[in-house]
Amino acid sequence: MPPYQSQHYVTRSYLADFADPASRKGPALWVYERGKAGGSLRFPKSVAVKDYYYSFPGAAGDKDHSVEHLLDKTENHAMPVIRALAHGRDPASLTSEERQWLAVFLAFMSVRIPGFRNSVESSIADVMRTVGIMAASRPEYFESGLRRALKAAGKELTQDPEETRQWVLRGEYEVKTHPAVSLAMMLALTPDIAEYILNFQWRVLTAERGRFVTSDHPVVLVSTVKMPPIYGRGAGWLSPYMEATFPLAPNACLLISLHHPSGREVVSEAHVAEINLRTSAFADVAVYSSQKLEVRTLAPPPGWTGWSPVTSALRDDVAPAEDQREPSAE
Repeated sequence: MPPYQSQHYVTRSYLADFADPASRKGPALWVYERGKAGGSLRFPKSVAVKDYYYSFPGAAGDKDHSVEHLLDKTENHAMPVIRALAHGRDPASLTSEERQWLAVFLAFMSVRIPGFRNSVESSIADVMRTVGIMAASRPEYFESGLRRALKAAGKELTQDPEETRQWVLRGEYEVKTHPAVSLAMMLALTPDIAEYILNFQWRVLTAERGRFVTSDHPVVLVSTVKMPPIYGRGAGWLSPYMEATFPLAPNACLLISLHHPSGREVVSEAHVAEINLRTSAFADVAVYSSQKLEVRTLAPPPGWTGWSPVTSALRDDVAPAEDQREPSAE
């Protein structure tokens, strides 16, 4: 296999920490894919991977792997911090450099995944289709624009412009966005997201019983203030009472927010299950576990809203939000 062909969108070394210790196949983890009845044991090297996912054409016509190199460098600095937090280190004891590397790693993890990149590419394609139809609704404007575009490309108009215009209006085509666009967006957003993460409080939740799972969308953001239905379960970094969860290992999960204090806390099996439901609900395709699970435990129960707080610990200078309570059954 050529160098850098297999590129993981969820870090391989991170996935390895979710391997089943009882697996007779070696360091394999349980993979549960959306729409499938059961899970399967797979090795981290074959999970969450795509060919040349972060590579792009270089100036010499070859593949440029500089983004993959950057992601590798970030992983190499952040994984020791992740493992230290999972094994008992207090977030408050992290050095400034350690916090920065982990913040950048988490920021990348938010935008390097297919769920984000596909969304960017799909949105841009929808906009381009809409712009094309709007242009085609004005015949003279469409023809002059078509001639200018062809001239800029060193080509001549050889087809009836009206026939082309009607084809655009019928929408009998597929608009695709070049992957480099979502790659550029990924790189552009990472510094801002990392800055948000650095300015938030970090709290490690340790499982009293049960195990945390992770997914192909491991950084999950919810608002623990009940939002209008139009927002769904999603939230942004500045949403009211936002909580971001990132499973560090089967025994520990990082909670990032403005309203929880920094530190460590042992949480109940019920809170572990709640965080796992968030992870499963936001997964693009797959959930990864260190133990074999009943698939039903990953499915949200009737009435589950996803905004129930996973700890009652609040900073002394933060008042509880009126709606920050267990959701009713109504």
